Amino acid sequence: MSGESEYWLALIKVLMIIVFIFVGLIYDWGGVKNHPGPGLSNFHDGQAFIGGFSAFAQTFVFAFFSFGGIESPLTVVFARAGFGAGVHVINAVLLTAVLSATNSCFFASSRMLLALARAGHAPRVFGWVNRRGVPVPALLMSLAFAALTFLTTIWGEGIVFTWLLNITGISALLVWTSIGLISFRFRYAYKAQGRSLADLPYRQPLYPILPIGVVILGTLMFIAQGYAAVKQEPFEAKNVVATYIGVALYIILYSGYTVYERIQGKTQHFVPTLEIDFDTDAVSIPKAEPESELPDEQDKRQIGRRARAVNWIRDHVY
Repeated sequence: MSGESEYWLALIKVLMIIVFIFVGLIYDWGGVKNHPGPGLSNFHDGQAFIGGFSAFAQTFVFAFFSFGGIESPLTVVFARAGFGAGVHVINAVLLTAVLSATNSCFFASSRMLLALARAGHAPRVFGWVNRRGVPVPALLMSLAFAALTFLTTIWGEGIVFTWLLNITGISALLVWTSIGLISFRFRYAYKAQGRSLADLPYRQPLYPILPIGVVILGTLMFIAQGYAAVKQEPFEAKNVVATYIGVALYIILYSGYTVYERIQGKTQHFVPTLEIDFDTDAVSIPKAEPESELPDEQDKRQIGRRARAVNWIRDHVY
């Protein structure tokens, strides 16, 4: 159900983005009556990095925060162009975008908590599902954390929002930097065990350039956040704390789980390279089905109209 609804919600967003691009081009080049478009008037010489490097660096955390779900209000163009009905259409599409983002976030977070519980890394109660396969306890926990966003209406001046934004943005930055480091260790351990890279179902292109770039850019952006907080006028220590609050959460979670492993006597998660398990739950390349097992024309005709419509949209739109 979650996957099916996300499919149609995503289709609506894609179609709306395509329409908005064409409408925006028409508006920019004066295609709307009584609304001369700006054309190239905004293309002029000026100072780069207005506000200095610190202002430019502050955009990084917003970019990582927005990377989790990119939705933006698009009604202004239609309102200025005089398309009153278009405003309502855009608002309706934005509503579906909100539903889509909510659906994706709650599905991912609840299933992640479910997987952690069944792997023994979270309380067992979160591993329970109802008869329809819905992880109710994990979903309720995800909803509880989402409710924290309503605190923004209690503490004003964007304090709670700034903290949540920095937690999300810096955490995403740390995660992607960690992925770059893990790429190196994966290759090193794989070769150390005498394995051939040709056996991998997927090999990272442009290795090691991509992970090196990820680590370097991630480190620079991480430092730039602190620089922007220090240079902000007037200087306040709470701005630095708010900027790196995600680091504190990252360290607390990592250290807490390390202590938990030692108390429980479990195998530490930092496994030596020669002991890393590359076989359990490994992804294998599926073999081609025999010719006799492929569906014939009669089987294809038995597919319902709805399934054929979905397949046509998938093949021609995506």
